Parts: sequence; C-alpha cells; structure tokens
Amino acid sequence: FLCLLIMVVSVPIYGQEATDEPDVYLNINAEPQYETLSLNPDFEAPYIIAGIAIEEGIFEGDVVNLNNYQGDLNNHGSCAGFTTVEPTQKIEWRSTSNENRLVFSFESEDDSADPIMFIHIQDFTNNGYSNWCSDDFEGELDPLITINNLSGASWIYIWVGSYHPSATVSGNLNIFRSL
Repeated sequence: FLCLLIMVVSVPIYGQEATDEPDVYLNINAEPQYETLSLNPDFEAPYIIAGIAIEEGIFEGDVVNLNNYQGDLNNHGSCAGFTTVEPTQKIEWRSTSNENRLVFSFESEDDSADPIMFIHIQDFTNNGYSNWCSDDFEGELDPLITINNLSGASWIYIWVGSYHPSATVSGNLNIFRSL
C-alpha cells in the first residue's frame, strides 16, 4: 500500500557565485522555506499541498556546495550540486513503529532541469542522525531517496537545489510510504 504526498516547490538560485568556504553550511535551525509538516504513517494518500511558490529574492543569501557533504553520507547516495542554507521543507515524523519506509522524490517541471535533493534526519528514538543525497536516479535527472526503518520520532529536513549553481528548479516534492 503506497501513500503519496505531493508538494509543488520552486527553487531558484539566482546566478550567485557558489562557494567552497567552510563557513557556509546547511542550517537545520533556519526557518524552512515552507511551513513545517507534521506527519505520521496514517497520512491519507495522496496528501497534496498545492499552490506553493517561492517568492522572488528568497535565495539572495549564501549558496551551499553539496560536494562538501560527500564524506557525511555514510553510503546513502552521492552528492553534487548546490542549495540554500535554509531547508526547503521540515517534517516532524511521529510513529509507534521503527519499521517505516519512506520514499522521497522530486519531479522537475522542466525535463532539462537537473534538481538535487539532500535529506538530514534527526532520530530522537535512537539519538542519532543520518544524511541522504540524490542527484540523478536511474538515468533520469530527477532525484529519489528511499529511507528504510525510519524511527518513531524524527525531524526530517529536506533541501531541494540544482546541479548548477545558477539554475532555477520547479516541480513536485513527492513523499510515498509503504506499510
């Protein structure tokens, strides 16, 4: 049984110079670009958030080079691309089980766009964290991340960005679950 959450997001990075400086990091304490969601395994399928648009100028801050996070992935994908300091989406995940399987994908509206997706999970049940990243999935330019055994209480931070530092990416962030 699969459930689907669809969110329309647009992630422009306005021609900024990408930086390799170590003081530019993903910031889980920054306010996410979209309202924080609270989800549990019972969310109805499809769970759709429509009509979301990023306001022009929101990405005037620093651009994070995700190549700098390659060593933090613990074999959970590979990372190449750029995104903002603040997360695109933050999800509070609550479940009584530690056997949850979630699949995150981003479907670009433009077939020539090359979006990336980075996910950081703070696991409060097991007192740890994990990082996941995807650029291209199975020969397509759109990213997909599957997380097995997601613990009962977690914060999920999602960044959507682009392989190219000056590109604009628009599309749907999809969240599936299987029981």
